[in-house]
Amino acid sequence: MVYTMAATISLKPMHKDPLMLRFLPPLALILAAGCASSPSHEHPHAHSAHTEGAHTPGHHHRFTDPQKYVAQWNTPARDAWQKPQEIVAALGLGPGQTVADVGAGTGYLLPHLSQAVGPQGKVWAVDVEEAMVSYLKQAAQKEQWGNVQVKLAAANSAGLEAASLDAAVILNTWHHIEDRAGYLDTLAPMMRPGARLLVVDFEPGAPGEGPPPKMRLSAQTVIEEITQAGWRAELVEDTMPRHYVVRAWAPAL
Repeated sequence: MVYTMAATISLKPMHKDPLMLRFLPPLALILAAGCASSPSHEHPHAHSAHTEGAHTPGHHHRFTDPQKYVAQWNTPARDAWQKPQEIVAALGLGPGQTVADVGAGTGYLLPHLSQAVGPQGKVWAVDVEEAMVSYLKQAAQKEQWGNVQVKLAAANSAGLEAASLDAAVILNTWHHIEDRAGYLDTLAPMMRPGARLLVVDFEPGAPGEGPPPKMRLSAQTVIEEITQAGWRAELVEDTMPRHYVVRAWAPAL
């Protein structure tokens, strides 16, 4: 499949929080953080874990024990720095739409996405870990998220139907995907015309939990990766003290 390259890059001011000016190392994918040098960088909301040593083909590390992470990843205190309402707003979701949470982990974003699309909409909670998928199914039933469906996916594709998505979000997970260009090629047919993809990940040098510096990617690098796959991409203004947000649109097929 051949795509033409197009990029829209609006640079976001550096940085919102004065304390952040003291942390300027390179930006990266904090989601992949489990292998880290930092003792507490088991990051929230990811495809696979770094601390367990096992790997899923196509992804870095594994998260095979949801109960080990749920208290940390789903804590309400996370809202203060993850800003879930900003993520939902950047996705531009409306009632009745369909959105995929790719790398849903323990489901931190699901209640926010579920509310945004309403009872007539649909939220796909996609993950590559069977344990996470089992946990998400139980959580959806317990929390009565009637519009949430859970999908066990392969490492190289979300595995959803063609032209089924109005939006997709990859939160703290982009760095876990080894063949990111190939992943975008499989994702593009699933996107409806005008559908938005949001990649949200940790700034390089951001304080707090996250992957080691060598695993992190800058927003500029993410934009370049996406546009080289033929998508259009832009940097979104946000107030998250630890993250950047890249929004993208698939090429016409």
